[in-house]
Amino acid sequence: MTTNYADRAEQIRAAHDRTIEKIRGRFDRHEITAELRDTLMSRNVVDTRERLTQLRDTEKTERATRRQALERRFFAPTGKDGNDPATRAAAFRDARERAAKLSDEHAIADELRSAIRADDSLLQKALFERAHDIAMTTDTGNLPGVLVAYVNQVRPELADDYKELVDHVREDKSLSGRFAREAAYLVSAPTELGKYQDHRIAQVADDPRFSDVA
Repeated sequence: MTTNYADRAEQIRAAHDRTIEKIRGRFDRHEITAELRDTLMSRNVVDTRERLTQLRDTEKTERATRRQALERRFFAPTGKDGNDPATRAAAFRDARERAAKLSDEHAIADELRSAIRADDSLLQKALFERAHDIAMTTDTGNLPGVLVAYVNQVRPELADDYKELVDHVREDKSLSGRFAREAAYLVSAPTELGKYQDHRIAQVADDPRFSDVA
């Protein structure tokens, strides 16, 4: 992804912290009451959380779109695999059914070598997809040799793309990875609002007595 969402989230949180400090300073200088302080802080918390939620949703959409694009690049049949779409689709279904019967890396590697010699691109994709799915399901940290060899020897121009795809799959599967991404979009309420539950913070932010006060 071209956008560094973690950096953008950090910028939003930093802006939130600066605003909270400004409000705190106004209260310390007796420029505003405690009630107005709480309302202004609550508004900032609500606004910041909304911005972070929107940013998180944008990242999720971009991640999913990018992963789908990478998967299509490696596993979907294209015009290079045959001119007639119907014939190509039927041949790919057959190739996938054939690949699905294999679960051993060595057997897949043997079939893949045969498909490469026969210049059967659809069977190559089906076998590569099968090996990829097995590897991602039983991920031990090291990619099977059949995947590494195929990418390096047959599609070296896509080696970086395949690494990116693997990273996507592993990050999506990782509980710690998902938690870390979610944590980047969280912001805590300041201590002054500790007396309020979250649903009350939204109510305090909308206090009609201070609707015209910034």
